[in-house]
Amino acid sequence: MQYMHHRPSRRLSSFLILLIATAVFPLMSVADVIQGPVENRLDLDLAAGTPITIELGLEEIAVINPVGDPRFLNGIEIEVAIPADAREFPGSLALLVLRNIAESAASQGARRIEGDRVILQPFPSGSRFFTALPTSIEHEFRSSATLEVAQSITSSGEMPIAVSIQPVMKGISRRAAAARVRLTIRPVTRNQGGLVLRFQDIDGNAIEYDDERLIATELRLDGENLVLSDLPVLRRPGLHRVSFRGEMWKEQSFTVGIERGSITTASIRLEPAVAKLFLSAPEGTEVFINGRDVTGINDVVELLPGEHTLLFRIGDHTVTRRIRVEPSREYKVSLSLDILVNED
Repeated sequence: MQYMHHRPSRRLSSFLILLIATAVFPLMSVADVIQGPVENRLDLDLAAGTPITIELGLEEIAVINPVGDPRFLNGIEIEVAIPADAREFPGSLALLVLRNIAESAASQGARRIEGDRVILQPFPSGSRFFTALPTSIEHEFRSSATLEVAQSITSSGEMPIAVSIQPVMKGISRRAAAARVRLTIRPVTRNQGGLVLRFQDIDGNAIEYDDERLIATELRLDGENLVLSDLPVLRRPGLHRVSFRGEMWKEQSFTVGIERGSITTASIRLEPAVAKLFLSAPEGTEVFINGRDVTGINDVVELLPGEHTLLFRIGDHTVTRRIRVEPSREYKVSLSLDILVNED
């Protein structure tokens, strides 16, 4: 077996020191500087939850940028498949993950990346291992023989992350140095989605939550009362029932689908609640409301709240009345004729 012997570099020595520091002080924040070609710049779709798979060689770098709503993210899991050539000397290579990265140009097309270390995990003797980067204090990751969980939380503001394969020994074999390591990076999301409601008036103009028109309204999700200030509300993925009612508005009810790991927006267009007018008049009577001919309408007539003009016409005779109706109220309007007989 041939070995590649080379002079210890400052960068390699620093990695050895930092590896020892990690083992002794696992919670200490350590700043690292790495240099190499950036082989991949990839977006990690949080809503879709689709993993991405890449291959990295020694000292190559991938920059991973989670895209989507971070509220539903528990963390990022990295699966490392160790090729046979890299298993000859366990612990000679390590997975390095940095956050809060700053990138600059280096010589010969390489990039210099400085950041805070999340984890530096030497390769074990097995064929694969897993690393988890929690992004929420409520994460459900648990360390095990095959899963290493970073001890600090990486917030969305500390993204993107840089991932690299780094040497942690002064001399490694040529085959290990040439090995390609396959990484599968997947977002781990909570089994929840969010719902936001947007309100509009009859003309499609937005109505804010603190608008006085939403006072004395009732909003329910799956039969439970919702408070507007609590939106967005989190629920399990699937179909949910939204209902809205208010003294001034038509009652509405509809089904909305909530998807895992994303915010669903549903719109409610407020339509004024109408008054119902029941008309009764002798046969042959022409009836007009606000100038609109409603003759022959024997069913209920719906009117917007406010004042309206009613006109009844029989032959050459007309009767006009002004009425005011309130929302969600019912009114009965009738015209009756009487015959008055007077003796001279």
